[in-house]
Amino acid sequence: MGEKTILSIDTSTDWVFAGIYSFDDTKIIDRIEFKEQLKRESSQKLVLILQDLLKKTDLKKPNIVSGTIGPGSFTGIRLSTAVIRNLSQIWEIPALAINTLELYSFYYYKKNEKRTLVAIDGKMNKFFVGGYSIDGFTGEFDISLEEMKDKFTDYEVYSNQRIENFKFMDDDFPTHSSFLEHKIDKLNSIDTRFTNYSEITPLYMRETYADRKK
Repeated sequence: MGEKTILSIDTSTDWVFAGIYSFDDTKIIDRIEFKEQLKRESSQKLVLILQDLLKKTDLKKPNIVSGTIGPGSFTGIRLSTAVIRNLSQIWEIPALAINTLELYSFYYYKKNEKRTLVAIDGKMNKFFVGGYSIDGFTGEFDISLEEMKDKFTDYEVYSNQRIENFKFMDDDFPTHSSFLEHKIDKLNSIDTRFTNYSEITPLYMRETYADRKK
């Protein structure tokens, strides 16, 4: 089928990640990646980061754009979803929505070959939680620390908060290459002649302020 390219982004937490990947029928061939903890600077810097990556690769536009749509930071999810939709519409290319917890938990599972759980701080004494094992992705949950410990046993837990007996995600923040290679068949099945930007919606898991006001 020939070589294709995909641009993938993530602003689900305090980190900003962006990568451009070349792939063929079976694997990722080449990559250029950026990741940095930017906290409240994400919205100001993301477009500049993407422009720099495109310039370094001499790529006018990729064949596919992808990114994490949540759960995670409300502001971060809104940002990444908006950028994915806009680029998909402007470039007239398809977009691939990625569940943040599935990507993160697969990254650690693949790297360590252990049942892995990822817990992103969701505030209000709860966490957005999802895991990966030989059986695949568990799905996403919005639960307390106590519920998480009761529900998920024998998992190696990673979190973006420093919690006793949990591994700290900032020490090894996930990149996208292993997950995209895991989804290589799906990538190759995407018809790059059409855009689907209207189908990309954020996965908040909780009501937004506007919803509560209604």
